[in-house]
Amino acid sequence: MLEDTLDRAMPQNVPWFLHRGEGAIFAWLWLRDLPITDWEFYQELKHLGVIVVPGSSFFPGLQDPWDHSQQCLRLSLTATPEEIATAMQRLAQVSDRVYQQMASVSR
Repeated sequence: MLEDTLDRAMPQNVPWFLHRGEGAIFAWLWLRDLPITDWEFYQELKHLGVIVVPGSSFFPGLQDPWDHSQQCLRLSLTATPEEIATAMQRLAQVSDRVYQQMASVSR
């Protein structure tokens, strides 16, 4: 259901990937080339009532910088299907805005 909602809602210009699920109560979303940090993205979502966990929290002690660690979000799967669908639609809206801003700055 999470993947189906993202397939329908995510804009074509946003490169996103779900890590393969292994029966957990959460999913990992990778937003490749995310133009802001995962913490900033989290703040944008929080303003819309969507709470995720910034992925960088799960990469302590890295010796070398790794962009991927700032581009992932941990998503809880413990809400109702309707709540998850609404949250993913809002996440898609924020993604669209953030990536559009990056595109307009690049021009």
